[in-house]
Amino acid sequence: MKYSGLLLAVILGSGTVAAGTLPARAADPTFSDTLCPRAVPKVTTLNSDVVAKSDYTKLVDDARAVSDAYLNCTTDARSTFGIAYEPVINYDQTRTAQYLVVLGRLQAATGNVADAIASFKSAHTLAINVADWIPDAEVGSASNGLAGNSAGRNKDRQPSRYKDAAVQIKASAEEELAKLGAGPAPAPSSQPSP
Repeated sequence: MKYSGLLLAVILGSGTVAAGTLPARAADPTFSDTLCPRAVPKVTTLNSDVVAKSDYTKLVDDARAVSDAYLNCTTDARSTFGIAYEPVINYDQTRTAQYLVVLGRLQAATGNVADAIASFKSAHTLAINVADWIPDAEVGSASNGLAGNSAGRNKDRQPSRYKDAAVQIKASAEEELAKLGAGPAPAPSSQPSP
């Protein structure tokens, strides 16, 4: 299916919502991403296909590849000892949510409403995780050496630097769900901060 009069800007809309708080706009031809380098070729392909006015089926595949790349970065970061939630995991979750909104819009445009709803709900949940994130009040460490174990208070209780972007993405997902008659997205399960 070609664009059939529907502007891509409407479909992508707030897919690049967080451009002010996240590195490089997705439409930037020199896109780079130091926190999730594996997403760069996927974003570049999506950008190229948007410029080439590829059909929606190709764009759906591209957007899914981008969101999957960011989701894989999230998963890898969570399983890597010593990776900080802020900025790395929160960044990856925000980008995943961002491209899930893009994916959902493209899926809706192709008539695949069930998948679009699933994409928007996933984006909504990830965005809430980032928007509601605050560092743990207590920090601790364990050691096998002479230093022993230690615990202390975390004085940095600031929300994620991606909170504003996540709030915008959450609102976009809710708006898209309402358009599809899917109602409000379910509340996410509580996720403790490491």
